[in-house]
Amino acid sequence: MSITSIFGIQSGFNTSEVIEKLLALQQRPLEAKVSERELQIERLDLFKQLRRNANSFKSLVRTMDGRDQMTVKVGSFLGDTDTAQVGVITSVTSPAGSFAIDVTQLARVGIVRSDDRYASATSVYSPDDAGTLEITVGNTQTDISITDTDTLQDVVDKINASSADVTARVVDSGSGQTPFSIVITGNQSGIANAVSAVFDEPGRDQTFSSTQAAQDAVFTLDNIQYNRSSNIVDDLIDGTTLTLEAEGSGTIQISISTDEIEDKIEAFVEEYNEILAFIEKNAFFDSDTLETGPLFGSASLRQLKQNLADLVSAKVQGLSGDLNYLSTIGIATRGDGTLELDSAKLASALSSDPQGVINLFITSGSASHSEVEFVSASEFTEEGEFELRVIDGVPHLRKSGETEFVAAVAGPGNTYIGAQDTSAEGLVFSIDPAELETDGDKGTLTVSIGIAEKLDRALTESTRESGDSALAADINTTTKKIEDLNEVILMLDDRLKLFEDNLRHQFIRLETILGQLNSQREAVQASLANLPGALKSSN
Repeated sequence: MSITSIFGIQSGFNTSEVIEKLLALQQRPLEAKVSERELQIERLDLFKQLRRNANSFKSLVRTMDGRDQMTVKVGSFLGDTDTAQVGVITSVTSPAGSFAIDVTQLARVGIVRSDDRYASATSVYSPDDAGTLEITVGNTQTDISITDTDTLQDVVDKINASSADVTARVVDSGSGQTPFSIVITGNQSGIANAVSAVFDEPGRDQTFSSTQAAQDAVFTLDNIQYNRSSNIVDDLIDGTTLTLEAEGSGTIQISISTDEIEDKIEAFVEEYNEILAFIEKNAFFDSDTLETGPLFGSASLRQLKQNLADLVSAKVQGLSGDLNYLSTIGIATRGDGTLELDSAKLASALSSDPQGVINLFITSGSASHSEVEFVSASEFTEEGEFELRVIDGVPHLRKSGETEFVAAVAGPGNTYIGAQDTSAEGLVFSIDPAELETDGDKGTLTVSIGIAEKLDRALTESTRESGDSALAADINTTTKKIEDLNEVILMLDDRLKLFEDNLRHQFIRLETILGQLNSQREAVQASLANLPGALKSSN
């Protein structure tokens, strides 16, 4: 029989109900701590979700903060006739524009064929005498020893195994009793790679006749004539490879692909709004009901929201032209802080100035001096104008408004890099060595940090898992609260169990005492009941 089953036998109390009510009162602090822990766990999960969302947005803006990521060039060829054909392969450095081309001759490889004919591929090439097959490509002669037992196929195999820059094969013309011959084809086109061959044997030579003479490609590009040994031309238009496929004239058109830019900007607006929607959902305050979201009051959410709002509404410094705000390309801020994209306005901006749209997002720069060129900037480079001065043959940089010039660090070639721990840190530029021979001012370098790069920097700071970022602080603080609450809950739970055990033992003791008192009462009552009889007996 359990302890609780005997409760109330002596006292008549419903001791189980009394204990349950006392335990319920004692359990309230524990329940409050459990509820608080559940809230903190929810907050921790939401903070981590916010960091994941911010990292996702950071990954997107990193595909938009550099010229190589944001710029896609496309090339096409429009022939003046149906037969004209030029292939165009572009890269990010390809210049946008139109180029007139007229191909009058394609490059070809040299091809020669043996003048002797044979009955089959297994026929002996030179049954009378051994000799030397001399193959000449351009100015290079390769000698191949041929025996008086080598078949046509043996000769072809020896040619292909040699160092001669050709490819040989046995050809069956299908005509007559001796349709087989050897054809040797040069591996490289162009006059400089002309092919000839002769088999030198005692008494006579076996000759090879040309079936196709090697020749250069001849064409004009923007009315300037060029000769090239190959039909693949990659040295005339920067970053662009042309493949001359057929003779004829036409126009090469290179332009910036706007479709990919539009897709990235649409994704940019969408993911930005998703972060703001997350913040609004979890950090709201209803002044009418006084209801709040689980992350209400979080410093990291307030900071992140404010940073994002400041960056997307700020002017991008150092850009020429009118496209220096997101609003100028159709991205406006609504009253609730989310972004709204005007697709028609964006399309118009991309049509009129695609590079201007790109520059709004990427890091770009320029140099005022003709012999100085901006190359790149790092995540540590500040935005603005930098004065360049050569002192003792070494280029020095000073941001406008600063007082001291600091020597730049020599990089590869003619490049220099802004010194560490300065406003120009990571700023890479090139300068003509002749300019270093004369000390003095060499103009200015202007660095423009686009919105994508600024957002990348801000999001990197906000999502750091260590350090003093506000989000990391919120996550660490919440984690510590959960750990402390776990300890408090375990302590309160142990205290409650001890309280319950003590309470039950006290009620057991009460029932025991009441039982003893009842026994004593019954004994007294029995004695009193027997007292009259005892008195009569004594009389």
